[in-house]
Amino acid sequence: MLRGYSVSAVLCLHQSYYQNHEFLSSYFSDRGIPLYTINAPPEKYGTVEEDRIRLGKWYDEVEATNEGGVAGTVDYLEREHEDRIKHLDGMAERTLDNVWWPFTQHGLVSLPPRSFDSS
Repeated sequence: MLRGYSVSAVLCLHQSYYQNHEFLSSYFSDRGIPLYTINAPPEKYGTVEEDRIRLGKWYDEVEATNEGGVAGTVDYLEREHEDRIKHLDGMAERTLDNVWWPFTQHGLVSLPPRSFDSS
């Protein structure tokens, strides 16, 4: 949780002049949130066609990065999502095991919880 928001990961543009990735890396690390960086997109110059080609190469490079970057962020977020779903799937059972229901006949809630379809 970060200021009331559930932040699973942060993706940052690497800019050597500002060096935001250095500050943000330690900031988010202290809070247990992984930070991934990608190279900044190319500067805009030349003709529109030249810019299109440079930007296309940049997108290809960003997608091909296996460690960190976009691919690392996507892999991490997929694992995080699967873990969150597993946690939610067991929530009903954990509630029955741990919550005291003072005005309920306990014999009525001793049945195993219904399974919820997570699809």
